[in-house]
Amino acid sequence: MTYLFIDVGSSKDIILMEIRKELARFYSTSEDYLNFIKSHQKSHLKYYLPFVEKYVAKGVRVLKLGIGPGLAALLLSQRGYEVVGLDISSLFVKEASSYTGSHLRILLGDALNLPFFDGSFDAVTSLYFLEHVPDVERALSEMIRVLRKGGLLLIRSPNLLSPYTSFIEFFSILVGPGQRSSLWGATRLNSLRVLARNCYYSLKKSISSKPQFIYREPDLNTMESDADSVCLLNQMDLRNFFCQRGLPILNLTWGRNRWRRLLSSLVPGFAPSVGLVVKKV
Repeated sequence: MTYLFIDVGSSKDIILMEIRKELARFYSTSEDYLNFIKSHQKSHLKYYLPFVEKYVAKGVRVLKLGIGPGLAALLLSQRGYEVVGLDISSLFVKEASSYTGSHLRILLGDALNLPFFDGSFDAVTSLYFLEHVPDVERALSEMIRVLRKGGLLLIRSPNLLSPYTSFIEFFSILVGPGQRSSLWGATRLNSLRVLARNCYYSLKKSISSKPQFIYREPDLNTMESDADSVCLLNQMDLRNFFCQRGLPILNLTWGRNRWRRLLSSLVPGFAPSVGLVVKKV
């Protein structure tokens, strides 16, 4: 069962602290999860690398957070960036350390307490990472802190409150059998509930000016995609977070085909993917 923590005061912080410890242990010990990530990373990089290259000039210093097996950090370094890759998982860091290069450093560290001076990087980027962080606002503040003035923050992640994705999952469950992700509802009834919930929160957040990130208890007993996510990350909360701080948003959503790009431009809160680019001023 998934438990949501939205606004429950200090008890939420205690719960999320315990989840943070459990996630760090899981990521540092699960060989199965490492292999699961490795099996998907190439398909994700097909779109991620051009996304970074579109906005970030070659030759600059880039911090890549949440490196996983390390392939993204390696390829960025091979494409002309000075890359520092950081992850909380000792298992991931050990795996990524097999990659070598004069433009690549791999470090063990926590995104909630980045071990760098203010203004250390020209760009900070993450791929399918932020939804696994139990304190998104603190992580974002750290990312901005280590950016130089004029630097860029780039975030690629799924919108885990997307009504579009919820509807696709619900429709697929109606028309045919197959293994479904519990995150989107593994049965028809649960899938319908997730669709209704996501429509409600997406509409609410679209007209709000205050970020209110929604957290959940991750499921670490399955290798389903995003089952280990702890935040229902979405572009509306991210937009509101940076707007409150007066930071210009250069891009908000992303779509890999024409229909998704149209949806992203017309109803950003419903779009299935976050493609955030923020400039530090």
